[in-house]
Amino acid sequence: IGHRGGFSLLPVDCTLTGMLFVRYGSKRINNDVTFSSDGVPYIWHDPTVDSRTNGTGTFEELTSTYIDALTINVVQGTLYSAMRISKLDDYLMAMADTNVCVGLELKGTETTAKVDAMVALVQKYGMSDRVCLAFGMSMLSYLRSIDPLIGLTYANGSTISEADLEI
Repeated sequence: IGHRGGFSLLPVDCTLTGMLFVRYGSKRINNDVTFSSDGVPYIWHDPTVDSRTNGTGTFEELTSTYIDALTINVVQGTLYSAMRISKLDDYLMAMADTNVCVGLELKGTETTAKVDAMVALVQKYGMSDRVCLAFGMSMLSYLRSIDPLIGLTYANGSTISEADLEI
C-alpha cells in the first residue's frame, strides 16, 4: 500500500508519486483530498499550505486559482522541483489506466456537495469498483445511497451511533 508518497524520492501527495507507486507494484494507494474555497478537490493532507509550498494560508480558504499557482517545496534529496498540487481530477485520470485501487480520505469539513464532487470524478473515470472513500458515518450513508459500488471507509474522529451500523 502506498500512502501519500515517497518522502525520499518525490514530494508527498502528488500524481507523479502515485504513478511511482504503481510502477513499483503497489496494489492500493491512499491519499487525502482537501477542497479549495471554490469547490475544487485536490490531493492534499495538511490544513495549510505554509510548510509544504511557496504560499501561505488555510487550504479550504484558498481559491483554486491561488492553489494552482503554488509550487510544492522541494524536499531535500528529491528528484523533482517546481511540482504543483494535484487536482483530484488529474490524479484519477492518471490512475484510471492502471489496475491500482485508490483510497481517498476527505479532510476538512464534510458536506454532501463535496461527496457529490468526489463521486462525480470517480464515475467520470469509471473507477467506482476500484475506489474506497473515507468519511464520517453520515457521509458514508449518503455515499452508499448514490453509488453502491464505491468502497466505504470510516474516517477516525467521527461519532458512530447504533443506527449507523446498519449501512
